Amino acid sequence: MITFKEAKEEDCRSIFQWRNHPETRRFFLDSRELTFSEHKKWFEESLKMDDRIILIAYNGTEPVGIIRFDFLEGNTGTAEIDIYVAPELQGQGFGKKILAQGENWVRENKDIKGLIARVKEENQASVKMFKHNGFMPAYIVLKKEIAKR
Repeated sequence: MITFKEAKEEDCRSIFQWRNHPETRRFFLDSRELTFSEHKKWFEESLKMDDRIILIAYNGTEPVGIIRFDFLEGNTGTAEIDIYVAPELQGQGFGKKILAQGENWVRENKDIKGLIARVKEENQASVKMFKHNGFMPAYIVLKKEIAKR
């Protein structure tokens, strides 16, 4: 059974290590490797935000991943969800468990109407996980790199 605790300042370093692991960040929308000072600044600001919550997922006493909710329209609208699993535990089904329990958590703790997830197209494991959990494609984002002349 997955349980959650709200992230605290002392979690910054371990979350940074998970976030910067090549197998984790390659699927991030911003997949560049961050410095610790960049991450720390983002993390400290995130903990102060009223419209963001970061939860650490536990399987028993073992931390297994992160779920983040960004409340886009206050706490009564839509939340964007972001999930990642500890790199050494990827591929073991924890993402699905974190997502299911995360939905339960947000349903019980916030009065929101819906969830959205932005996933890179090549991250087929996440696409499959979200679709399996009832998420449906809602937007198409097209991207083109423009080289300087």
